[in-house]
Amino acid sequence: MLMDSITYVTGADHNYDVAGSTLSTPANDDVVMRFRAVRAFKIPASATGSTFFAEVTASGSAATFNIQKNDSTIGTLTFNTGQTVPVVSFTNEVSFAVGDRLEVVCTAANSIDQVYFTFKTLAA
Repeated sequence: MLMDSITYVTGADHNYDVAGSTLSTPANDDVVMRFRAVRAFKIPASATGSTFFAEVTASGSAATFNIQKNDSTIGTLTFNTGQTVPVVSFTNEVSFAVGDRLEVVCTAANSIDQVYFTFKTLAA
């Protein structure tokens, strides 16, 4: 499974835009994005301002990804069959401290491919 991950800092408040993508179809339980915080940040409720996109859509049934903080699920992305943009389930604002991990884990791939994950975050 090939993957690629890019992160960068923007603005004077040192918030993050955290991004990653898959370069091939992930398998179930693949960690497709992993980020370890070097400064505190938070993801707003509903992951407002974030973008998620699939170049190749799921076939047969939905493709799902869990958004995790330190191995605990904090949200879900569900790409319904034929859809390039997922249904985002991310109810509460979530804060990350230095050393916390943000991960995206594929739980049902269903042939989805070339998926982009960009989290717009806020300074803590």
